[in-house]
Amino acid sequence: MNTYLGSRQYGELALKYNVRYSICGHVHYRRQVKFNDTLFICNCLNYASQWIDNDDPVVEVKKAFKTIEINT
Repeated sequence: MNTYLGSRQYGELALKYNVRYSICGHVHYRRQVKFNDTLFICNCLNYASQWIDNDDPVVEVKKAFKTIEINT
């Protein structure tokens, strides 16, 4: 898992405390990984030069959005 620019400590904390979602940014790729019951989300927009199969910013922004449900 690669959370918060590769810090294993954040990933370990998320797993230790049963965090449902771990959301990070700044790195320039999109990736989601489920490990145990934690979904690690990195939905960065990236640079336009890194978009695959299109050059439409509206499409890429829609692809970068992620909806999560938080139950209280």
